[in-house]
Amino acid sequence: MRNRMLPIWTTLVGLVLCGCQGMTQQQRAWLTEGERAFNAGRYDEAIRSLTRFVGEAGDQPELGRALYVRGLSYARSQQREPARADLAQCVRVTEDREVRWRAYSVLGTLDYEDERWESAGRAYAAAVEVAPAVPPTDTLLFRLGVCHERTGRWDAARVAFERVVREYPAGVMAEAAGRRVQIRAGHFAVQCGVFSRETNANQQVLELERAGVSAYLKREPRHGVMMYVVLVGRYAEYEEALRELGRMKGHVPTAVLWP
Repeated sequence: MRNRMLPIWTTLVGLVLCGCQGMTQQQRAWLTEGERAFNAGRYDEAIRSLTRFVGEAGDQPELGRALYVRGLSYARSQQREPARADLAQCVRVTEDREVRWRAYSVLGTLDYEDERWESAGRAYAAAVEVAPAVPPTDTLLFRLGVCHERTGRWDAARVAFERVVREYPAGVMAEAAGRRVQIRAGHFAVQCGVFSRETNANQQVLELERAGVSAYLKREPRHGVMMYVVLVGRYAEYEEALRELGRMKGHVPTAVLWP
């Protein structure tokens, strides 16, 4: 769970050190050394250098940048609460839009990984407000939609998915978002199987019914093809659906949550 979203963090690094007016030579060295250490994967070293800089930065504009990179270093070191603290302070002090949306994105990613759906949604919403209209903003929008689903805000989720389809039709999230738009889900369920032939889907429904499980079919697009999906239950709350999923895995080990 903790590492499944880490690839997006690599897209949030690589800011160019520029300006740095008003810094002493030592402060500039700490900031540069910290960023170089981060980019080389030496996170403890990055934290030490950036901590020295933060301690003497005062209200310099580069403070937000240093907090951002130190927050990433903490996150990569699995020190999640210090990472959150740095990133939250970063968005409070920085006026740099680039640093701001990136910091919000990582805050959202940390909370998304930890299944803190409300706070992840707030962070992703703040990120997409100031992020440029290029990837990975489509991924941030898609995750925002997922956060809305998991907090029961289905209409808001559809708005996010529709933006992905409309604004990023060739993006990596377009197909998944398009499916969400088409199925117009308003509840969770447990997905027990996906079939290209209705007869095979009906066979699984019968097998589940023999086991005392009430199942039903739903047709929906998958990879451009209409498929027959076998579902169990209609759950308003994500946690309720998770509990049912655990129970259903006793009947269908490959069961997953829907949508």
